Amino acid sequence: MYEEFLHLQQGSSSVVEYHKRFLELACFARMLVPTELAKVEKFVAGLNYEARKALTVSKPRTLKEAYLSATDLYRVQQLQRGSFEPAKKRNEGGGPHRFKKPRQDFRAKNAPSPPQGSTRVESRDQAKTFACRRCGKDHVGKDCQG
Repeated sequence: MYEEFLHLQQGSSSVVEYHKRFLELACFARMLVPTELAKVEKFVAGLNYEARKALTVSKPRTLKEAYLSATDLYRVQQLQRGSFEPAKKRNEGGGPHRFKKPRQDFRAKNAPSPPQGSTRVESRDQAKTFACRRCGKDHVGKDCQG
């Protein structure tokens, strides 16, 4: 138990699990952590890099402060990872260079037909065709009946 406490690291476990294991093993290695400050230093040293970096800056004075700060940071990291999941799922399969499909342009179909007295000039090869307001298809001279 002493050896396990000596090499205890958070690894892939949560902060809560790491803290629980830390407290279980600390009672077997009282010589390693005789003071509260020693406990804080050992606890912080076993945390993952991001948590260790944050707690080194905040300098908690008690094990409880260190634990609460680490759990808050862990919770924020989980929320942040959760918010990126939909983006990750959207980008799956295409890698970082995947491009979005271009949107179909519906403006031409839904554009209102010009007034009958329009001065629009067209070549003889092109017929006047406008999209139906109901179905979007081209009808010659009238709207569809549905």
